[in-house]
Formats: sequence, structure tokens, C-alpha cells
Amino acid sequence: MGTTHPKQQDLSGLRIPVTKVFATHDGVARLGDVMRNRPLLPPHTRWVEIKGGNHSQFGHYGHQLLDGDPSVSRGAQQAIVAQALLDALKPN
Repeated sequence: MGTTHPKQQDLSGLRIPVTKVFATHDGVARLGDVMRNRPLLPPHTRWVEIKGGNHSQFGHYGHQLLDGDPSVSRGAQQAIVAQALLDALKPN
């Protein structure tokens, strides 16, 4: 979540469930970079987009240099992240 990883390693052959959480106003893990690395993840990857979320709101560590301004509250963004993590951990 909140990363552009994988960057060089091709994980597209993984057979385990994969979830990628990203935010549209993330100025650190920019949307274009996230999407550029999409082919390195398996085709079955579950993509969770946080519209209006930014990098800093994935945590509580203050504003990150170059980060975008959020248009969603920290609480709303973190609720989406929490639900995505819970969904990813559910047994198949």
C-alpha cells in the first residue's frame, strides 16, 4: 500500500492473492509510477484505489515532501486501507 513496488522484480507469476492499495493524490508513490509497474503484478491482483487520498495519510507521520493535498479525510482513507487489509486476509 502506498508504494510503487514492485519496481524491478516481476511478480506477475505469483499464484497467491495480491492486493495493491494506492491513492490518487499520492505525490510520493505517484499514480503514473504505480500504473507503470502494474504488469509486474499478477493479473488477478485486487486493486484498491483511494480517490483523493495522499501518501501522508497512509500513516500518522506528518506531511511528506512532494506529497499531494488530500481531498478525503485521514480517517476515511485509513478506513479504506483497513477494510482492504481485512479483505485481503480473509480465507478463500
